[in-house]
Amino acid sequence: MVSWSFSRGATTRLIAAAIGLACQLGIEPARAQPQSCPSETSVRVDYRHALPHVAAKLAGGGPVRVVTLGSSSTAGFGASSADHSYPTRLGELLAQAFRNDQIEVINSGINGQNAEEMVARLYHDAIEEGADLVIWQTGTNDAVSRIDPEKFRDHLERGIAWLAEAGIDLILMDPQFYPGLRSQPVYERYVEVMRETAARHDVPLFPRYELMRHWASLSPPPAFLSDDRFHLNDDGYACIAELVAAMIIHAVRDGPQT
Repeated sequence: MVSWSFSRGATTRLIAAAIGLACQLGIEPARAQPQSCPSETSVRVDYRHALPHVAAKLAGGGPVRVVTLGSSSTAGFGASSADHSYPTRLGELLAQAFRNDQIEVINSGINGQNAEEMVARLYHDAIEEGADLVIWQTGTNDAVSRIDPEKFRDHLERGIAWLAEAGIDLILMDPQFYPGLRSQPVYERYVEVMRETAARHDVPLFPRYELMRHWASLSPPPAFLSDDRFHLNDDGYACIAELVAAMIIHAVRDGPQT
């Protein structure tokens, strides 16, 4: 198991590594974009999973299709425009890092949806779309609606199984942290279910909850939240995209680690 910290330096090194990989593939390297995330964070990811389909497509110089499945924070609620949602920015970062203009990131976020509703459209939005990678952000609306955590787990299990059967790489993204949480232990149960399910299936998990909680602990906290203090703004979505891009680059560069 490899633990690595999200930091400005780490993200820069991972993007630099992707540029090196691009050179090995005979692709002209691109310059990394300026970083927008806080320079240091204690949040760590235990990353033990490759993204074999993405890696194979990149190695062959072919197109890569990423579907970002989720709710309002995937759709980009709180951003000034769709161009500032995390999926749009992620597509730009990946295309630049791997110098591949055939990397397509499809934003399949729908405001207010829970895990069950996302699973119901998983076949149409991901499998029929020919996705190589799905980034599945979920859990927030299940927690807010107090859906039975075990039912939530069942929906996760079903979605993971369908994507595995279809041969599609997967990254899970857990709920956002909300500074005004009044029932934090109840809300965190859904975060825990996602961690447990990801670990059981060896699926990589982007720890958005811990990352946003870390941001809230900083003094002063970064101005990453929108006016509703729940969703992110342009800068917050840019940071999420930056870190998810680094996660994908790490998987392609290093593959599974023990």
